[in-house]
Amino acid sequence: MRKAHTLVESIMVIVLVGIISFVFSLYIQEGFNSWQFLSGQKSISLSARAALNRMVREIKKAETISFMNDGEFVFEGVGPPQISYSQNGTDLMRDDDVLLANLAPGGLSFSYRDANGAPALNPDDVRVVVCRLTVVKDDNKFVIESSAALRMRML
Repeated sequence: MRKAHTLVESIMVIVLVGIISFVFSLYIQEGFNSWQFLSGQKSISLSARAALNRMVREIKKAETISFMNDGEFVFEGVGPPQISYSQNGTDLMRDDDVLLANLAPGGLSFSYRDANGAPALNPDDVRVVVCRLTVVKDDNKFVIESSAALRMRML
């Protein structure tokens, strides 16, 4: 005599397979969310590093400082007559060009140091410019900071 599965047994198997699938999907979703976060973090970190490296490279060549405050830096050096860095909305601006997007509010900041490392208030005393960028995109936030030692100006 051949024994068949009852409807109750079939429903129990379907429910167990559903529960196991649900638990397994939670692990897959967590892995996908992690991958998505790290992919976004890598993307904004690469673009922020490239922008900051360019800024530092150009600031190192500054010969005279035209204007300086916490959110804007304007200088003259070798090459273009004048270079300015500022924030316009969520964009990091180099003169009139967008160098980096997705800056946080107040995401561009400068601090200025003299030869002894103390805060410099006078443009003639500045020897080091510290640049800090805060980039935010979706759930990712990336903060990077670097400093540029100015070459000594002949007085």
